[in-house]
Amino acid sequence: MISKIGHYSSVINEQGIYALANFLTTILLAKWLGFEDFGYFTSGYSIILLVGTIQSSIIIEPMLIFSERKYKDQKYFYIHAIIFSNIIFSIAFSIVIFGASIAIDFFSPDNKLSDTLYYYSLVLPLILLLLLARKICLSYRLINHSAVIGYLYIIGSTISLYVLKESNNLSIRNTIMAIGAWSLVSSLLSIWIIRTKESQKSAKRISQREILLSHKDYIKWSLPTAFFSWIPGNTYYIFLTAIGKSELSGLLKAIINMTTPITQVNISLGNVFIKELAENNNNTNQRKNFTKRINLILAVNICLSMFLLYFGASVFNALYKKNLYNANLTLWLLCSFAIVHALLSVTIAFFRAQENPKAVFFSFLISGLFSLSIGIYISYKFEVAGALFSVLIAYLTGYIYLVRELKLRKNEKAY
Repeated sequence: MISKIGHYSSVINEQGIYALANFLTTILLAKWLGFEDFGYFTSGYSIILLVGTIQSSIIIEPMLIFSERKYKDQKYFYIHAIIFSNIIFSIAFSIVIFGASIAIDFFSPDNKLSDTLYYYSLVLPLILLLLLARKICLSYRLINHSAVIGYLYIIGSTISLYVLKESNNLSIRNTIMAIGAWSLVSSLLSIWIIRTKESQKSAKRISQREILLSHKDYIKWSLPTAFFSWIPGNTYYIFLTAIGKSELSGLLKAIINMTTPITQVNISLGNVFIKELAENNNNTNQRKNFTKRINLILAVNICLSMFLLYFGASVFNALYKKNLYNANLTLWLLCSFAIVHALLSVTIAFFRAQENPKAVFFSFLISGLFSLSIGIYISYKFEVAGALFSVLIAYLTGYIYLVRELKLRKNEKAY
């Protein structure tokens, strides 16, 4: 039991450190830039997250699997080929985002989102390199090394933002450039550490075509799933900015950011549960272990949500010198979202452990379609409160679908 707790803590520490960096950056930028400029920054960053989601589904996730299986004896050349593929991917999407910034500037010359995307297009390869370097560290079992580099990233980026603020140079452009610079530093350190650990076991090189063919079957489900999983948590920032309400987009991000520590715990534990549930192939044990993990993650989320419910408004006021928008309703929506997110994380872990990507895909498909239709309408009518409610319902609909699938499997005695 103690060893498991230690394992959970190690995983949460490594994966959570960059989430902590985003959490702190959100607080500082919302406070120092103001909600309007922060709204533009957030909308641009949401688009970068979409690119990162695509990168994860077609490059990183398959790499973590195949580097330990099919290419275990060719890992040295496989990882190098992956890095080259990532460079091509990064350049291609930098061009796409640069093109988007030009298009926005053409149709809306005074829109700050155009400049924001332009700056992001310059640093995108550095951000994506860091995302890949972190996961390569994990593939070489360098979890603690990756965590140390993560702490360096947090300290460096936070100091940079503070210096920019004190010198009256804090802006969207300089913030994005600082993020890019520290992504580069962290990436180079990660690559240096990796090079000290990797060994060239095989002389057989791997072509880009071979990697593409190997990843093809995995990508078939992972790419559309990743795309639709991005939609519920990011659509409303872009939508509010697009209709000229960037300040509300920034406010929405600052509010939802209060749940980041909770949702990161859910995601990290969910990743751990996938392996544990996969190791228990016995139907009875699997169901029992699934129930245990539901109870565990619910207990954690209820405790954290109680803290948020009682102290959230005071914390928000202390951070931003502004009363929390519609405090009672907002906090109840946030706590409800955290609990639904917890249930969804464990249930998704179960289906992934069962190698059932189809159910996970349809869960996110339903959530994504709700967000792009009814959710957009609700957020248009009720703005921030509507967007918060829509995020909650989007995740809830996805969870309800998976519960239905679980009941069908139970009736068929499949688990």
